[in-house]
Amino acid sequence: MKPIVTDVGMLLKLLRTKQRRTQADVAHTAGTTAGYLSHVECGRYRPGRDLIRRLFTALGIFGD
Repeated sequence: MKPIVTDVGMLLKLLRTKQRRTQADVAHTAGTTAGYLSHVECGRYRPGRDLIRRLFTALGIFGD
């Protein structure tokens, strides 16, 4: 079974690419860096709940 953090990263990448948005665009909107988002999408970093919320909000999944 894959760790949840990998699944979150994969889901973020799927949603971002479906919207044809760059890591830099989504990261800027969420208040983080493209490098950090890249590591989240690859499963290297585990984002906290607040960043997960901001990333999904940036992707239009959650409202403010």
